[in-house]
Amino acid sequence: MTSSDLPEPVEETAAVPAATEHLSVKRFETTFSGPLPPPSDLAAYGQISPDLVERIVTASEQEREHRHRMDLEQSRRDSYGLVAGFAVAVLFLLVAAWLINGGREVAGVILGTVDLVALTAVFVLGRHSDDP
Repeated sequence: MTSSDLPEPVEETAAVPAATEHLSVKRFETTFSGPLPPPSDLAAYGQISPDLVERIVTASEQEREHRHRMDLEQSRRDSYGLVAGFAVAVLFLLVAAWLINGGREVAGVILGTVDLVALTAVFVLGRHSDDP
């Protein structure tokens, strides 16, 4: 290869500063908690449709009533569970006493002990639930 085959050298130029652009992004976010949006949002909904605000408020009231009914039903179910658990525990103790009285002391003592240990475990450890 000869020097005539090589490309011409490029003259060095002064460094040109790169043009910079600044881009700003502003983000506005509003949040609310509760069954109803803020009054300003409700007013905006009212401008879209006159009956929209009333429908939103009615839906919120119905949701509240439904939630109260569900909470009451859950409370009743919990109470029934406590009563049923107590009845089973008393029944086991009565059967244990009957077995002991009938001459089967070992079986009665084992049944009574298991019953009392189970009751104690429930009260000491408590009831673990996945409910929030």
